[in-house]
Amino acid sequence: MDDGCFCKPFINTNGKIDNSKWGIDFNNFLRLIKSDILKLYFEGNPEAVLAYELYAYRIKKYIGSYAAILNGLDAIIFTAGVGENDTLSRKLTSMNLEYLGIHLDEAKNEAGGKGLLEINTSDSPVKILVIPTNEELEIANQCFELLENR
Repeated sequence: MDDGCFCKPFINTNGKIDNSKWGIDFNNFLRLIKSDILKLYFEGNPEAVLAYELYAYRIKKYIGSYAAILNGLDAIIFTAGVGENDTLSRKLTSMNLEYLGIHLDEAKNEAGGKGLLEINTSDSPVKILVIPTNEELEIANQCFELLENR
């Protein structure tokens, strides 16, 4: 039965529900992503809030891993569809990373704009950049180069 819940208890090997373990129901997750998730987030929908928090959490794990491997960070770059257009994702991803030198200027983040944007505070040791992409142009350029060199 699909009750629209985003988190579900696991079903053990005997087919019984194990309420001590919970997991993500990715069918509902995908349906939620296809809906107006930002609107749902600001309405306090628990599934939308969880989806955004999980998304930011996973990105933060990569940032922390790279900071450890690289012995620090010079910049965090947000790009492509979500990185360029989703101020909430940028905000949640940058939260609680001040100890790494990541200081988001919320006003700059919300203001947005076109072209390359620097959305960190003026005293931030780590730059936070929004860099637009043009995937279609890059694909076309690579195809042209591949065909030209045949």
